Amino acid sequence: IPYFWCRYLCPYGALLGFVSWLSPTRVVREADHCVDCGLCDKACMARLPVSNSVDINSPECTGCLDCLAVCPAEGALDIRTLGRRSPSPLAFAGAVVALFLIGYVGARVAGGWSNEITDLEYVEHIQNIHSGAYAHPGG
Repeated sequence: IPYFWCRYLCPYGALLGFVSWLSPTRVVREADHCVDCGLCDKACMARLPVSNSVDINSPECTGCLDCLAVCPAEGALDIRTLGRRSPSPLAFAGAVVALFLIGYVGARVAGGWSNEITDLEYVEHIQNIHSGAYAHPGG
């Protein structure tokens, strides 16, 4: 079974799935605009059936927006926030980054962010992010 650990046993994956269910945003598909090319299915890291769904309401959807990026049909895939109008992908990405930074800065200020890795080591790891050492074991 491909990605068995990641899909069914990983505690971090369970946390991400829970957060995904609580997310106010969803990827939605407008069938009348879709050209049934299947590119969205191929681009989805979670292997979700995007081309056969009305909206992607799965704990495995991380909101990466790769499906939107590869879709050739204007208006076939979009992001909706609680059924309302769509935020732009740039605004969506900005909101995700802002939430992460608020959590990070809040944890640092409150003293809840402590580990043995120095800021210099973080920089070194980020600079080497494309090396084979950080590749996913599944490919």
